[in-house]
Amino acid sequence: MGGLGRAFGVKVLALISRRADLSRDAFRAHYEEVHVPLAVPRLSGLVRYVRYHVTEELVGRPTFDCLTEFCYRDRGAFDDTLTTLASDAGDDIRRDELVFMDKAVNTFFEIDGRVVREAPGGGGGRHASITALVRRPAGVSTGDFVSEYEEQAVPALLGAMREPMDCAQYRTLSLGDGETPFDCITHVHARAVDSIDGWAARLEGQGAGVVVVGVSEHVTPVHGDRRAL
Repeated sequence: MGGLGRAFGVKVLALISRRADLSRDAFRAHYEEVHVPLAVPRLSGLVRYVRYHVTEELVGRPTFDCLTEFCYRDRGAFDDTLTTLASDAGDDIRRDELVFMDKAVNTFFEIDGRVVREAPGGGGGRHASITALVRRPAGVSTGDFVSEYEEQAVPALLGAMREPMDCAQYRTLSLGDGETPFDCITHVHARAVDSIDGWAARLEGQGAGVVVVGVSEHVTPVHGDRRAL
């Protein structure tokens, strides 16, 4: 990870859920081996494409099995992709989604972020990757919560990791009229996860909703790809 949140014109994160009759292993295999090769040629405006597959449920009960990050060159490229996927050219992609996704549960929203910590030399030798997703307590403004989370909770999360190497912090932005399911999403790579139960308990004690998952990162090279937020 490196660079600034607006190195790309538009970043979208999708929380993707598997069909109830599939295991996570079967879901991941179909996604990576069938769906990704099918979809990439249609995503002409994409400059970065990453799937973070859930490997472990550390805090809370996630309703998703993969966090998929789409980085588009600009707003026009994003809009063009939506048009393509909704047209006849996207028929086979939509059909394939029904094979392994529970599409009614999937959620999409825009994200904007920054690097909190960047590993020297690209962070080789990583052993653990986690993603924390946090929703503000009821009655608390988004701006106040996000500011406090970034100032206090993110450093505390890094303190709960063994030898944290890099960390990216995102604020979520709705793509429509509704609210996003989470207000903050934090990716951390570290040597190991010690214990984040206390970190999560402090946020939950304030009324926040917290989900933390271990993930495996799958990056597909696309035109213009570069390591950046």
